[in-house]
Amino acid sequence: MCKSFTLIGFLFFFNNLYSQTIEFRKDKVLIDEKECLISHSKDPNNIELIANKGKQTIFLKFIRTGIGNNGGLYTKVIFVEQKKSLTSRSY
Repeated sequence: MCKSFTLIGFLFFFNNLYSQTIEFRKDKVLIDEKECLISHSKDPNNIELIANKGKQTIFLKFIRTGIGNNGGLYTKVIFVEQKKSLTSRSY
């Protein structure tokens, strides 16, 4: 029983050593207290994330199709530099 508690304690300790802290402050995304992305969004359905170097890296678009509950909700993520996109349906 004591060995189990010791093992669980070590797992929690080592898990915290390798974790990153991600924070969202106003229009900035911080990873381990370093600013890495800036968010530009005038419309809550279209969000643009820009890297520090000024290149557009990720574009998020929230799409609603149909009227009322008959339509669907979709999220489209566009990775501009890689010229790839992902569309996912929200249920």
